[in-house]
Amino acid sequence: MAIGDALQKVGTTFIAGFGDRVILGAMIKLFEGTTPDDCYVTIMENKPLFGNLSDMDWSHWTQMVKKYHVSQIPEEAIRQQFIKSRMDLMGVICNTPGGEQWFHEQIMAAKKKLGV
Repeated sequence: MAIGDALQKVGTTFIAGFGDRVILGAMIKLFEGTTPDDCYVTIMENKPLFGNLSDMDWSHWTQMVKKYHVSQIPEEAIRQQFIKSRMDLMGVICNTPGGEQWFHEQIMAAKKKLGV
């Protein structure tokens, strides 16, 4: 095996081990401008969590999932990342009637769209 092939294999293996974290971190960045009030209205109007993403955005995310060899992203990992990074939004989700079910449905829809 040539050195370049060996390095590519090591890089791919390394990325595969951290790909889900890369995707989760990037996912949270999508919510930088989202306020708790925005989150509340989104839940109450049963709007999609990722409603601001275009088809081109989804295509980009799907390519990222493939690039980083992500085969699954557990819902609990997504929940924990929200708690860690956006506790304000998670508080709204948990304290709004129907918020937890809405969050679950949004995560399942996103995972289906991404193929994970």
